[in-house]
Amino acid sequence: MLGSKIPRRGHGEARPLIPRIHGEVGSYSDRQFRAIKRKIQEEAGIPFKFKDFRPTFTQMTLDRNPNLLSDVAKQLGHKTTRTIELYYGRISDEKTFQRLDATWDSMYEEFDGDIEN
Repeated sequence: MLGSKIPRRGHGEARPLIPRIHGEVGSYSDRQFRAIKRKIQEEAGIPFKFKDFRPTFTQMTLDRNPNLLSDVAKQLGHKTTRTIELYYGRISDEKTFQRLDATWDSMYEEFDGDIEN
């Protein structure tokens, strides 16, 4: 069962990615998880591997908060951020410009306030 492998990999306690709907609290067994995946594939008509979602998870997290780069690397099982920087996470230009604009706007407001006083 996946839940029993997490502590051995040094990740400690973790919340299940897909919580159980019925029965006890905890993770699904590997067999149950494969059955859920198979059902999703049948309904969607699209075959996939759960590993396919790693880039999406990484990009969405880093777009929201690029300071979480080292946390994302650890979550994905990497010892450094290098793999994330090279293969997964791309900081979008739009998000970059938004953060820079906000920073410069706040600096301008502070500077502008000093001139008026």
